[in-house]
Amino acid sequence: MAGPQVFRRYSLILTKILGDRFPSLETIAQFLRNSRIDSSVRTIQRDLEALRDTFGIGITWDRATNGYYIDEANTVNPNHFLRFLELTCLGQMLFESVSAGKAALACLSFGTSGTLAGQEFIPRLLTAIRTKAWVTFTHRGFLKDKPREVKVAPLLLREYLGRWYLVSAFEPGEKLYSYGLDRMSDLKVLRERFTIPAGTNPAAIFDKTIGVYHSDEDPERIVLAFDQDQAVYLKSQPLHASQRILREDKEECVIELEVIPNFELQQRILMYGFSVKVLEPAWLAVEIRDILREAAERYAPPTPAKPKK
Repeated sequence: MAGPQVFRRYSLILTKILGDRFPSLETIAQFLRNSRIDSSVRTIQRDLEALRDTFGIGITWDRATNGYYIDEANTVNPNHFLRFLELTCLGQMLFESVSAGKAALACLSFGTSGTLAGQEFIPRLLTAIRTKAWVTFTHRGFLKDKPREVKVAPLLLREYLGRWYLVSAFEPGEKLYSYGLDRMSDLKVLRERFTIPAGTNPAAIFDKTIGVYHSDEDPERIVLAFDQDQAVYLKSQPLHASQRILREDKEECVIELEVIPNFELQQRILMYGFSVKVLEPAWLAVEIRDILREAAERYAPPTPAKPKK
């Protein structure tokens, strides 16, 4: 298995190709050296081959510019792969640090409690998705009393806020449903196979979505005005890949998103409390206002009882 150094190189190479226009091998090598990774041109060539052949990243050489670019029409989402590399590198580095001495565990603190319930299903679900095999499992929803058995075509695994979800359909090409792996039990991968309609790309469905609740609605332009003290956080960790800063001054930072409005978008906005204001669309501004107004009423002092005569 490749170590953290290899995955770190993969990550930097992809970052350079995505952020630059047709970088040459020497330009990529210099970028790695600037990041304190000394790699030969031949090593970088092997890395490019591995990214293309093993991981399906469509890195292509352009003869006219003597540089590389990513053929987005024939590749998996490179930003998703970058996220995967980050998580893999972090896990390996933490494991090596803890293995070097038990005292290292005392230096780690996690912001969430509990275990990653359902993670044991990930290898089998990935196999089922890859081989297009139907699966059955028992699922207990948070808002439902009784568990129910489900048979679906598994299409995608999606992570959001530390939870993993199976994105699936009762019939390929029809409406998608997401099931939390932490509420799943008795998973079975069947021998039956399904066929995905031509042109279907389950991962692309979430390119315009925050979270796991999705719909067939068109994306909308969302404009949010944040207090200036939130700007640095928005720049370092955007709300969505489509985020773009429209204007910024001493008072506020105004950003634009292009996403399909859903419950998770509302949650992310509400997390910022009085530090954010919805500018567009008007209907979303009204919706957020009404939610905040209802929340404020819960804290309003009770009306004194009318004194008895």
